[in-house]
Amino acid sequence: MSPSRILESVVGMGINLVAITDHNATLNSVTLGKMARKRSLPFFYGIEVQTQEEAHLLVYFDDPSSFELFGKEIYDRLPQVKNDPQHFGDQVAVDEEENVIYFEEKLLLNSVAISLEGLSRLVTKMGGLVIPAHVDSFHFSLAGQLGFIPPELHFPALEVSHAFLKKNPSARDLLGYPLVSFSDAHYPEEIGRAVTVLQMESPTLEELRYALEGKGGRGIIRLEIGREPLGNG
Repeated sequence: MSPSRILESVVGMGINLVAITDHNATLNSVTLGKMARKRSLPFFYGIEVQTQEEAHLLVYFDDPSSFELFGKEIYDRLPQVKNDPQHFGDQVAVDEEENVIYFEEKLLLNSVAISLEGLSRLVTKMGGLVIPAHVDSFHFSLAGQLGFIPPELHFPALEVSHAFLKKNPSARDLLGYPLVSFSDAHYPEEIGRAVTVLQMESPTLEELRYALEGKGGRGIIRLEIGREPLGNG
């Protein structure tokens, strides 16, 4: 999953908007953003945050400065537990030439000391967007951890896994929320296994919000799995 291999896979599949959402970490997303911009590939800076409820939420920014500040807020809230490379593997950050520039010593798999509500407030304040991740999963999802989606947090959409789409190919909403689905790739061959096709005027976070809300002619056109259309949505 080197940055160049990720981008080569994305471009080769015709995907024209991408985000990298490492677990509780932002540095590699910043590097990939620089590489994507050089290729004129629209890119959202992302992170998958594990809140104190042990729920996973996807957070997106289109401004690298705000994203890096947000990343520091998350990092500072990670517990002071050291990674065990022999058990969990190395936690590596790379530069644009894919040289290792940093070995993260904090264990990134832990929950961050921030609540769902606190995370939503912080992301909104800093200009980002939050989408609950893999809500169909029993593990590390809002449904699995809480048993419900807190309505007061006003999420713009819910993310479901490619496995959910295989079982429910016509699904377009869940509990009143529009659905999106992404690769959730941990290996190169998993890139593109689920795709959300959006109608947007430009690849900005504001336009993504409009698309998720179905405003001004924007919208979610369809969900795809394995690069095969699932319908017109």
